Amino acid sequence: MTPHVRKTRLLRAGGHSSGSRPESDGALDAALISQAQRGDRDAFSLLMDLYRERVVRLALHMVGNQEDAQDLCQETFVRVFRALDSFDSRRAFAPWIYRIAHNVILDFLRRRKTRPALIDANTDLSYEEVTDPTAESPQGALISKEINREVMAAIQSLPDSYRSVVVFRYLDELSYAEIAESLNLTEANVMMRMSRARRVLRDKLKHLQTEDFNP
Repeated sequence: MTPHVRKTRLLRAGGHSSGSRPESDGALDAALISQAQRGDRDAFSLLMDLYRERVVRLALHMVGNQEDAQDLCQETFVRVFRALDSFDSRRAFAPWIYRIAHNVILDFLRRRKTRPALIDANTDLSYEEVTDPTAESPQGALISKEINREVMAAIQSLPDSYRSVVVFRYLDELSYAEIAESLNLTEANVMMRMSRARRVLRDKLKHLQTEDFNP
């Protein structure tokens, strides 16, 4: 019997997922950046600690490999350190570091010239479950796991430009304005890419669409 499947926010036209994104503390960022720009290595380490998990998750969902994601995170921090003196403290730090991370990841994908590997459905860094969390039967749990795997596979099959906006929107719950700044795009362009990405995902996942799963 097919278990009850709730609507996933991933494919809906609006709203954010209910993920556990850490709340950004602009004042703390600003203080650490100011100290780091004056040469305080400890302040820079603390700043990177605030963003390490988010950068790794972004890289993981873009490249599909945990080891590569960790390497790309380290490369991102190297570039951030080198460019920190040029950061405009009047702007938000998160979009700036996301832009650097995204460029590092795209450089890696261009060099590799292959599609990202499928993330293991058991990873702690996967997208939110798209199945009913109250399902209790072993059969239902297996089906739920397979559905989640199919959703992740569909996301990872998207072209890089579409996958980027989907990951930014639903992985870290960035607004369209933040995504636009992170990717150096206009908000209109971000919205266009998101609309096209949803259309592709709906088509790829149409076999999952029932009365309860109708993005």
